[in-house]
Amino acid sequence: MAFFLYKARDKEGNLIEGKIETDLLIDAVRKLQQSGLFVIDIKQQKQGTIVEKMLGILFSPRVKLKDLAIFCRQLSFMLEAGLSLEYALQVNMYNQTSLSVKKLSQILLKELREGRSFGDACAQLSREIPPIMRDLVLTAEVGGFLDSVLARLAEYFEKETESREKVKTALVYPALVMVIALLALCVIFTFVVPVFAGILEDLNAPLPMGTKIVLKISLIFNRYWYLLLLGLFFLASILILYLRSFQGKKRLDELLLKLPFLKELNQKVIASRFCRTLANLLQSGVPLYEALKVVELTIGNLAWQGEIEKTRENIKNGKSLTESFKKNDFFPPMMVQMIAVGEQSGTIDSLLLKVGSYYDNEVVETAERLPKLIEPIILVLLGIIVGLVVLGVLIPMFSVIGGIN
Repeated sequence: MAFFLYKARDKEGNLIEGKIETDLLIDAVRKLQQSGLFVIDIKQQKQGTIVEKMLGILFSPRVKLKDLAIFCRQLSFMLEAGLSLEYALQVNMYNQTSLSVKKLSQILLKELREGRSFGDACAQLSREIPPIMRDLVLTAEVGGFLDSVLARLAEYFEKETESREKVKTALVYPALVMVIALLALCVIFTFVVPVFAGILEDLNAPLPMGTKIVLKISLIFNRYWYLLLLGLFFLASILILYLRSFQGKKRLDELLLKLPFLKELNQKVIASRFCRTLANLLQSGVPLYEALKVVELTIGNLAWQGEIEKTRENIKNGKSLTESFKKNDFFPPMMVQMIAVGEQSGTIDSLLLKVGSYYDNEVVETAERLPKLIEPIILVLLGIIVGLVVLGVLIPMFSVIGGIN
């Protein structure tokens, strides 16, 4: 994705300047024209330095899903109570504790007062608002059921937040154990090994290759620790930038679907997201082909995106969703079977919601089981490494003592 700076005029001739995020320049122009703007000038924003990119990543202005859920829920309540959308946004803006949502409400309110519809205003905020919300709001405005769609979006974002929190919780403990293990190794190489190194030097005994390697690593830790920290920082920075690129994210997404312990959890999280997103779009009257396009943008995994794109092409060529999925071993069998039942009975949207709930429960169970599987492996690996270090230091000492005896 890239940012494009534009100058345009609205229907009243007012000059508008802004920024839009799309893949291609032609897409940016098309989006602006669809919003009723006449584009005067548009150009791609120059890429910043590595430092600027890192700051942009660390201080990203994107609205959190949890805050979006609260935003949608509050708007839904106020619209159901008979308040106007403009007044509801104004109340939301003054009562929000989240700065990002306060800013979002302010921008949307400004757009409404300038004569744009709520859907068009949301469509321009591609960075702050997810694709599913933009498309559902546009559909709801035409159909006149914005309050119910906002309530549905709030529930969707709440489920998505809950699912992500479960995954984070599952990975926190193993990550913490790994960090403690690495710190323990650093302490051993920095403080423990040098003590034994002095003893071995005093003994003046021939050292095996393993012991020499251990002592060399310890020497590097003690003399060049600042260079190691600096190198680690730069490596982490480069890795983060790479993972933010299209190629890096694609590699990571493919890897997450192959790693033994994370594969099952990741597959269930994405399957749940797919079912819930598609169900919400279909229930709101979005056609299947367009709904799949939104799902493709929302799914959050480039490997799945590629498969959904193939499915869209099959739908375009007249094939059913079931036929498209059955030709592909990529999607979970249970999900494919339930979609087949839904298409035959004409209840695909409600069945997708049930399948999404099923996978939500599966995510909870898998997330609770994952730390119990990973923790022993980390501890065994740590034990092996510490054991090798200790043996590398102690064996020469025992050899010398044995020779003296």
